[in-house]
Amino acid sequence: MFADVLFARAGIVNIAHPIPTSNGQMRIQIRDFQIALFDWIPGRTAQEHKLTDTQLERLGEFLAKIHQSKTIIGEYSVRENFAIPFKDRLVAILSDMSEIAGDSTKYKTKLELFIEPHRQKFTRELETLDKLQRQVKTMNLEFVNCHGEPSPGNILSSNDGQIHLLDWDEPIFAPKEKDLLFFKDNVEPVMKGYSLFSSDTVIDQDVLEFYGHLWNLGEIAYYGSKLLLENHSDA
Repeated sequence: MFADVLFARAGIVNIAHPIPTSNGQMRIQIRDFQIALFDWIPGRTAQEHKLTDTQLERLGEFLAKIHQSKTIIGEYSVRENFAIPFKDRLVAILSDMSEIAGDSTKYKTKLELFIEPHRQKFTRELETLDKLQRQVKTMNLEFVNCHGEPSPGNILSSNDGQIHLLDWDEPIFAPKEKDLLFFKDNVEPVMKGYSLFSSDTVIDQDVLEFYGHLWNLGEIAYYGSKLLLENHSDA
C-alpha cells in the first residue's frame, strides 16, 4: 500500500497506514474480505473542526514532503491523464428533464427541480472544463506523488493537535495542484508550511481551475446519476 511505503521508506509520519502482521503482511484474507489493521487515532476531521493556522502550516509541510517523495520512492504507478470520466453521465443528467422516467420518486423530483434552472450554467461549466482539459494536456507540468483527495473529511486533527491524512484509496502521480485544490480558502498558511520543504511554490491557476471544475462537476455527476439514472427507491 502506498501509505505504508510513504511511512516506512520515505519516513513521512502522520499517515494512516496499516500495521504489518507478524509475517510482514499489510493485509490478510478472511473468507471473501481483505482485512487491514490500523492504529486508532482519536480526534475530529477538518470537516467537523476548523483547523488553526498552525495546523494548516503543518499540513502544508506534510503535503510538500509527500510531493517530494518521488526522489526517495519513485513515481506512483497511476499517472494523471486529465480525463473527464463522468462526462457522459453528466450530459445525460443535464439533458431534457422530460427524458427522465415519469415514475420519479420524490427525491428524483426534487433533484430535477434543482437542476432545471441551473442546466445551462452547468452545461457552460462542462464546456469550460473541456477547454481547460485541452489546455492542461499541452502544458509542461511537473508531476509529483499526490494523495489525490485531501478533502476536509480525509484530514484528521487528533486530540493532541497533530494532523493526519486518511483514506489513501486513490493516490496518483499528478501536478501538485491536484492536492492543493482543497486549500484554496486557506492557501496562505498552507503554502507557508509548504515552502519549508519545497522550492516549487508557484501554483498554476489554469491547472487549479481545471481540477476545481473537475471536482465540482464530478460531484454533481456522481450523486445526480445515483438519483436520476439508477433505479433506487426513496429509501
